[in-house]
Amino acid sequence: MTTQFRRRLQWWAGAFSVAGFLLLIAPSPAYAACAPSYQEVPGSSQVGAATCGGGAAAAGAVAVALVAVAAAAAPAIQMARNLPLSAADTDAALDAAQTGNPEAATPEPATPAPAPAPAPAERINAAGRRINAVKGTFLKVDVAGRIQAVEVTRATYPRPADEKIGRGVKDRADAAGDRQKTWTQALPAANGQTLQQLAPKLEAILKATDPDFKGKVTKNTFASESRYEKLQKAARTLFKDGSYASPGRALAEFLDAADRFRAQAKPLNAASTLLGTAGEEWVMANVLRVEPITASGSGQPQNNEFDSVAVTNWPAGWGAAPEGPVLILCESKGAGSKLGTRQVTMPDGTTMDAEQGTLLYMRDTMPLDAKLAEELDAQDLRAEVQELVDARKIRYIKVHTSAKGDVTVSEFVLDQEQMKSLVLTLPETPESPS
Repeated sequence: MTTQFRRRLQWWAGAFSVAGFLLLIAPSPAYAACAPSYQEVPGSSQVGAATCGGGAAAAGAVAVALVAVAAAAAPAIQMARNLPLSAADTDAALDAAQTGNPEAATPEPATPAPAPAPAPAERINAAGRRINAVKGTFLKVDVAGRIQAVEVTRATYPRPADEKIGRGVKDRADAAGDRQKTWTQALPAANGQTLQQLAPKLEAILKATDPDFKGKVTKNTFASESRYEKLQKAARTLFKDGSYASPGRALAEFLDAADRFRAQAKPLNAASTLLGTAGEEWVMANVLRVEPITASGSGQPQNNEFDSVAVTNWPAGWGAAPEGPVLILCESKGAGSKLGTRQVTMPDGTTMDAEQGTLLYMRDTMPLDAKLAEELDAQDLRAEVQELVDARKIRYIKVHTSAKGDVTVSEFVLDQEQMKSLVLTLPETPESPS
């Protein structure tokens, strides 16, 4: 028996049950209606039979009508008993009742609502920097796990007519030319190969024999003392592979050229430092128009200090800034120079390397700047600078002078809200007022 046939039997059974009940109760009202004209008189016919019969017929008609209504209502009653809750399922049930297709009344399983996405571990601040929910700091970390500075170029000045910058450009060109000549000089005993051509072969040997060696053999590899020792060891292996007629002579030529190449880095670095210092001094004198509190040219450069510090108004051409003077911290870089790093303590107690130009580098360098401490006392500027630090009216910049002498000023992006949460302490000397 199909489901459709079984349901129809149920509907008609319900209809006849209702009809039977109605037939039982129908004579009562009919009888009451004709009772006054229905009398039993001995020896005479029944009076009022026709009238009573008419009432019974009317009652029968009513009963038949009620049966029809019950039969029509039975499907709706059955449908209402199984009425689903959702609008979509109700439509399906109605369709089943009207078409007689029971499969249409089977609703599709409800698709569960997707679970809410977990809260992100990082959020973005107004400057586009991520804040790590665990560390509690805005970070940009490179592959080496170092906190990187983010900078925005504020202005570029084509090579100024400055004598010191001009001298730096010449010195660097001379030093770079001498070094490049050594890098590309043929070594006769090494089959005429140069340091540049031998570098990939030395790299292959190092990667095959030293699991700690990463990266490539470049000019900078020769500058590292520890890596240069590894290069020497790799060269001894290379020149003994049978490809060279005079392995000893080839090794001697290589070591002579490599030592000379390493020594030539010193004048190159000196020229880059001169360019950085000259560019910084030019910006202070011609753009900021201020005598800095400290400058790169004053004293021996140290790791725990800013290259220069000044208090002055922020130039209108460098972007918006608070009204009045600000404390400007400056790092100066010449061609080829990169940002330095220092180890800093994170809010959770861990340590990381942070580049110059980052908030944590600034926080940890400020109280250690001995040169700044002496000048704050000598120039009686401690109270003024302390007020700027307390108000967080601080801007951190980089002045870079290229090999051609072009000067570019970049501003390090410091998150202002994060800076408010840091403890910033000015450096002191034993004689500094408490």
